[in-house]
Amino acid sequence: MPTTQPVRVFLSSTIYDFRDLRSALRFWFEELGYEVLMSEVSDFERRPDSTTFDACFEAIHYCDFYILLVGERYGSIFQDGISVTNQEFRVAKSLADEKRIAMIPFVRKSIWQEAELAAATGGAGTIRAVDAQSAEQMARVLAFVDELKSTKLVDEAGNETGNLWIYTFDAFADIIGALRIALRANTDVTAQRALANLRKEIESNIARIVSKQGNVPFPFHAPLQLPEVRAALQVEVDAQGAAYRIPADVARILAIGMTMAREFARLQDDALESAIRSGEFLRFDNQTRSFFETPELEIMRRLSGEMTRLRQMVELIGQPPLSDLAERILSGAESGDTDVEVAGDYLVLGSIVVQAAEHTLRLMATLHHWIDTGELRMPDISLDSFETESLRRVQHEAAQVQDVAGWLRSPAISDLLTGQSTASSDERAAAAVTYPLLGGDAYQNEVRRLTAEAIRVFYQNSGVSVAG
Repeated sequence: MPTTQPVRVFLSSTIYDFRDLRSALRFWFEELGYEVLMSEVSDFERRPDSTTFDACFEAIHYCDFYILLVGERYGSIFQDGISVTNQEFRVAKSLADEKRIAMIPFVRKSIWQEAELAAATGGAGTIRAVDAQSAEQMARVLAFVDELKSTKLVDEAGNETGNLWIYTFDAFADIIGALRIALRANTDVTAQRALANLRKEIESNIARIVSKQGNVPFPFHAPLQLPEVRAALQVEVDAQGAAYRIPADVARILAIGMTMAREFARLQDDALESAIRSGEFLRFDNQTRSFFETPELEIMRRLSGEMTRLRQMVELIGQPPLSDLAERILSGAESGDTDVEVAGDYLVLGSIVVQAAEHTLRLMATLHHWIDTGELRMPDISLDSFETESLRRVQHEAAQVQDVAGWLRSPAISDLLTGQSTASSDERAAAAVTYPLLGGDAYQNEVRRLTAEAIRVFYQNSGVSVAG
């Protein structure tokens, strides 16, 4: 169970004229997982020797946000003619100067207009007071508004950076509309930084494991996605230890595809793991008083697991006896045979690798789309050797990060990378115009051509002639 405390909000205002609004705001905040401190409900700790006022001021020290509402009433006097609400603001201001709290003040529009008019004319304003006491209270309210308007923000070094931003309101909707913006700007800095890093890492990762042909991405596991190879990989898990005879040309495609898939070991996950550990994507349930994982955090964890599994699988590809099998298939020793014998272990591993590769890219594409648009679409998730060096000599164009960003925004290209069929016929047709290689069987034929070229390069490096 996470031990991180929920974000705390101190709600400061006079109570008499804002009672209903304060209750509504508390409900709204708590629905979002915030903890709200309000003086009238006595829901914060209080030292035995402290007064109610002292307890209010002390509670502000333990909050992340200070929300102030200013209306027609100035409020109960604390000392020296200063109201409790005014003093709460001054306490919050001293904490804000130390970067310990964020202040979000609201002033009722009629009061703000009165203060603006008074400042412009030098008069007492236009609100008519029924008696001298009301006139004195309004004068205090306007002085409080002037104090807000003259409040300066400072940086860590104590240098002034500008005036405090003040929101005006007429109704509850005005307040929550402004709060959605203000709270996101303050609370999401860490989250947005984490997502920016994650987006860059996703794009860089995909650029590592694809090449580019005709402006279309070719992932290094593409040979394993060919229909004839998928058919050969349709074996049961208990096929381990058994031997299967498959067409020699399919075996060579499988072997080169498995060798190319070793490039997935280059995937980085620093930004992914940092986002997972940050706690920014946990949400607090006020009813159960516990945290729960958001859907996006669940996807991050799934991606982390798939990447770990993929690394483990591709590591096996480079170790005997599987590496020996790939070398035997690609060495041309059986190039004249119609069928070759392949260990069931190799076929099972190939099946796992292509699935983990597709899942990894599918999850990356999902997170990238969410970071880009805010829409979370749950995905369907049911080479240091000489071979790798040989593959680097195959003619291809290196994929760039900017290519990846464009690819992931195209449903048809995303399907191509992730092995799905989610794009509509119109989306596929539009993509085929931009990417001619997507038309008909052109893409699969190009994968076959590139695979054949990779096999030829391997033969050339090994000194073995290509049969047929």
